[in-house]
Amino acid sequence: MKNSRKLFLTAFAAVTVLLGSCQKDSTLYYNDICLAVVQGKNLLTDYGVLYHIEEMNCEVSLDTLDRVIVVSDLLSRSDDGGYNIRLNGIARVLTREVVREADLADPSTMGSDPVNINNLWFSGGFLNIQYSMLSKGRADKGRDIDLLWETNTASDTLKFTFCHNSKGDCYNDPLQQNLKDFDLHSAYVSIPCSVFVNTTTGDSFPIRLKWKWYNTESGQYEFPLVDLETSGTVEK
Repeated sequence: MKNSRKLFLTAFAAVTVLLGSCQKDSTLYYNDICLAVVQGKNLLTDYGVLYHIEEMNCEVSLDTLDRVIVVSDLLSRSDDGGYNIRLNGIARVLTREVVREADLADPSTMGSDPVNINNLWFSGGFLNIQYSMLSKGRADKGRDIDLLWETNTASDTLKFTFCHNSKGDCYNDPLQQNLKDFDLHSAYVSIPCSVFVNTTTGDSFPIRLKWKWYNTESGQYEFPLVDLETSGTVEK
């Protein structure tokens, strides 16, 4: 297999460390990495802080983006309490609505191609998931990524299955495919959580996420109690 590509977040950080180490200025903070939404020419982070782009070290058209992952240097405080930033990298984050199992005539038709979950967390009103897969193309294009909510259960735990339909672009058949032709690709997806949070009795609740990976029938990630009021509210 070709040298596996580092996860997107790690690669971004490595590049910006080099950028930051070569500069001697009044920068407040180097290599800030966060999720945000594009608001005109600015970025509103999941922490509720407005980022104003003063300098750019990458070519990007914000008009084509909505929810994004951002790597930047914080240059100074802005008059509105936000930050003026040097934008070092930015990439699109998928957004998907949760799929209710009860709304499907046949839940087994959801994608079941191999995918791995690297991390997940709540911020900005979303359940954010970093995932990876062995494929030839990008992990955020040309495929279906969905979160299936198992609503047909009396359990207090919110249960989800991460579904992946590769549309033929994944390593899935050792007898027909050569592993060396595939790379490890990573991406992010954000799921608005207002629908299923409203079904809970409070701000803290247990959540379980399952997914299919190669040598195991299913991976599983269990949150303990997630506190939506304190998750993702730390300000730099």
